[in-house]
Amino acid sequence: MWPIIKGMVIDLLEIEHNYILEGTYLLPNNLNQLSSEFSKSVRSLYIGYAEITVADKQEQIKNGAGMQNDWMNGMASDDVKNYVERGIQQSKWAKAQCSELGVKYLDTGREFDRALESGIEWLSDEKSQ
Repeated sequence: MWPIIKGMVIDLLEIEHNYILEGTYLLPNNLNQLSSEFSKSVRSLYIGYAEITVADKQEQIKNGAGMQNDWMNGMASDDVKNYVERGIQQSKWAKAQCSELGVKYLDTGREFDRALESGIEWLSDEKSQ
C-alpha cells in the first residue's frame, strides 16, 4: 500500500492541496519518510492508544455506540475485545517507533477529546512545522 499512498501524497503536494491522510496503513517509518522528504509541506502525527486498559477502551467504544460512523456497532463483545487488544499492542509498538524516529505520537487513550484537540492544534500551528 505504501507506494500507492506515497504517490497520492506527491500528487496532492504538486497541486498544493491541503489534505489529511489517516489509516492503519500509515506506519511511523512512512510518516518519517514523508516528513523528511517534504519537510516544508508535510506534517506528520501518529495517533494511537497505548496508555489505556482494554476494559477502559471497551467502555469508550461502548459509550460511542450508535454515533455516526460507528462501524463497531453490532460486533460481538469478544471481537471488540480482540480488536482493542491488538490496537493497544500496535499502539505500544508505534509509540516506540515514533520515539526512535522522531515522529510525533499522540495518545488518545485517557482523554480522547482533549488529545484530539491537542492534535488539531499541533497540526494547525505554523510554528510546529
